[in-house]
Amino acid sequence: MDYIVVTNNPLVQKSIDLSVEYCSTLDEVMFMTRDFIHLGYELITHPLSGSVKPVQCPYKSIVLKKDQNNIKRKMLDYQAVKIIESAIKKVEQFKKNHIFREYPKSVLIDYQTIDFTLLKSGLDSI
Repeated sequence: MDYIVVTNNPLVQKSIDLSVEYCSTLDEVMFMTRDFIHLGYELITHPLSGSVKPVQCPYKSIVLKKDQNNIKRKMLDYQAVKIIESAIKKVEQFKKNHIFREYPKSVLIDYQTIDFTLLKSGLDSI
């Protein structure tokens, strides 16, 4: 079984020795993750992991597992669909109440590190 990381974090893209699907926005990460789940991939890490609110941290990395049996049988994990759909709604909700601002590069690097650390913790547990 193969693992894939869907991310918009440049630190993850260059630091992880797994297959990485790189997105440019948080929304794209969520939608691509949903698409992979609909293709039969298993959701391994929660899309809202960590204590940083969605949108407050502009980076997110999500691990999925490619299960050939699920993909061949076109099996859909309805619990995973429910989780990702709920996460998408939560991100939309936070976007409505969030004032967008440009972060300095040092703050962006801090947010990349937070996301990377959460990802590494998730990978260490599988």
